[in-house]
Amino acid sequence: EREVKDSALLDLISESDSSSLLREGIPFDVNTLDAERSRINSVLVNNGYYQFNKDHIRFEADTTEAPLQAWVKMIVDPYRASQNAAPVSHRRYKIGHVSYVTPEGDLPLRQSVLDRSNHIVEGSYYNEHDMHSTYNAFGMLDALLTSSIRMDHDPVDSTLLNPVIRLIPTKPNSFSA
Repeated sequence: EREVKDSALLDLISESDSSSLLREGIPFDVNTLDAERSRINSVLVNNGYYQFNKDHIRFEADTTEAPLQAWVKMIVDPYRASQNAAPVSHRRYKIGHVSYVTPEGDLPLRQSVLDRSNHIVEGSYYNEHDMHSTYNAFGMLDALLTSSIRMDHDPVDSTLLNPVIRLIPTKPNSFSA
C-alpha cells in the first residue's frame, strides 16, 4: 500500500513499479526497504525533483497480522521548507539558461567543446544523472583543473533552475632554457 498525496509523484513511482525491490512473499528486511527508498529517490531526482531526497520516504510495517509476514505501507511525506513550515507538494524543476564562468572571465574551451561536454539540456526536467555525466565529461578535459555546477533558482520562474558551470583551467606549461 502507498500513501502519496502528490499525484505527479505517485504517477512516476507507479511507472517504475517493474523495478521495485519489494514483492509480495519476499522476506521482510530493513536493508531492502532502504534500497527501495534509494531506488525511488533516484527515479524522482532524475525526473525533475531537484530537492527531493530519500528522507521524504518512509515505511510502516505491521507484523501482528500473521506469523512470519509483514504488511508494509510506503509513505511519501510532502515537502517542508523548514520544520515549522506548512507541507506543500514537491516542486518539479526544468532547466533554464545554462551559463559558464571562469575566474579569469575568458572561457578556456571552444563553444563546441562546452556543448559536447555539457549534458544538462535547457528545457528538460532536472536530471541528476545528467549532472554527473557533465561532471565526468568536464573532468576528462586536460584543459581544466576542475569544474563545479551550481543550480540557481530562476528569479522570475520558480519552476526553473539555471545551472552555472564554473570552469577552472589548468595552468599553462612554461619552459625555461
